Amino acid sequence: MTSALPNVPDKLKIIRPYVNAGKELKTQDPVAAYYCNIFALERAMKSDVTKDTESKLFLVKLMDYAEAHKKALQSHPNYADDMTGEGIGYTVVYNAALELFNTADKQDRAAEFNKQLVRTFYTSAILFDVLQTFGEELPEEVVAWRKYARWKATYIHRCLKNHETPVAGPIGEEENEEAGGINIPDQYALPGSHDAPGPSSSNTYGHPDPATSTATQPPKPVPRSQPAFVPYVAEQTAEDSGESAISPQVMQEAEKLCKHAASALQFDDVPGAISLLEKSLKLLRTGKS
Repeated sequence: MTSALPNVPDKLKIIRPYVNAGKELKTQDPVAAYYCNIFALERAMKSDVTKDTESKLFLVKLMDYAEAHKKALQSHPNYADDMTGEGIGYTVVYNAALELFNTADKQDRAAEFNKQLVRTFYTSAILFDVLQTFGEELPEEVVAWRKYARWKATYIHRCLKNHETPVAGPIGEEENEEAGGINIPDQYALPGSHDAPGPSSSNTYGHPDPATSTATQPPKPVPRSQPAFVPYVAEQTAEDSGESAISPQVMQEAEKLCKHAASALQFDDVPGAISLLEKSLKLLRTGKS
């Protein structure tokens, strides 16, 4: 779809996990991969490493790469609809992260420990990070899932490295485990989309269930009072301006959001579905996202 991207320079190691995730997800979920690169650029621009010549050259290449990737997605019949607005982009990344998290949690509970499991947990945490590119503070439950996924990746990686058998599910050590600096080898390949089953039946999103484990639990999801993605408040509504007509583009995006809401319900994500439906209604009422 686009030309190959060079390896990330050492001085830009803070964005390496996101660029690598973008490379790995490019075939499996190219829209999520695109936002991985956008988030990497945003993080790099907030650091001092942009003063380095090698870093500058890489970031220019990454910008060109992301722009070419965006144009390719917008012109592709399978992905064009997913590139029509930030609300839809948020949903795509959110669902990709959740699917990987559920896949890893189910495999972990089955005590099927391997390098792929480490990578799947780790990449789900990366994608939860990427949700920050949409400008909203992460909901408390997403922060909890991200922390748990990072901890699990660190814990299982260390056990495999030391030839120890990990304990399946939560074991109460995540409060003292930080995976921000964990080095996940590149050979820890992500599973293909055909390997990703639906949500774990143990609990919503496969998150550790207090009823089935006596061990200390990781932070449980907290019902949020706000939708996962809150659109910008329009300065003037269609009613205020006297305009009642809704453009075909707005209708298309509203319809797409409704479809994603239905998809969220398949994951038992009621708050997410409500958020998407509310955004769709706002689009239809105001004509603006």
